[in-house]
Amino acid sequence: MNNNSSSPMVEEMNITDSSPESDVAVGEKKSKVRGPWSQEEDVILGDLVTKFGARNWSLIARGIPGRSGKSCRLRWCNQLDPALERKPFTVLLIVVDVMILSATELTVVV
Repeated sequence: MNNNSSSPMVEEMNITDSSPESDVAVGEKKSKVRGPWSQEEDVILGDLVTKFGARNWSLIARGIPGRSGKSCRLRWCNQLDPALERKPFTVLLIVVDVMILSATELTVVV
């Protein structure tokens, strides 16, 4: 993703390194988003990773309301990172999996 296609949400954000707790009043809980990520959230996450790097996930999470640093990291590392290599399973991997399963079944003590 390039910086020219930043989403408006990222451009409007004024993220600082202040503690995340300072954003929430005493006794008030942040609302958490559960469930699948929207395309808009994916775009914002990509823009934030481009801007801040794939390191400070709690800082990045402040730009996506309701998402935690952990969920941002997992989304990026497991689905969105362009460096991910998506390859189909090979026959060799399937054979190795079957061998492992067979070996563990044989060594189970009843």
